[in-house]
Amino acid sequence: MEVLRILISVLVPANKVLAVIFYHEKFQAEKGVSVFLSFGGFISYFFVEIKTSKKEKMKLKNTTTTSYGDDQISEA
Repeated sequence: MEVLRILISVLVPANKVLAVIFYHEKFQAEKGVSVFLSFGGFISYFFVEIKTSKKEKMKLKNTTTTSYGDDQISEA
């Protein structure tokens, strides 16, 4: 499902650009806005993925370290 989302977000702007190149369509404002929003969504998706990946790594790192504060040694 993740791969499908990535492919769709890449192919939508690519479709617009390729239509301009191969079919010699005019690159009007609507296509420009569409391409801009699609690339913006694509970049936003990867930014969020990187951010959550870093949080998960930090959480995993914090759970694997041991805490010596809980283990108190009492001397008599």
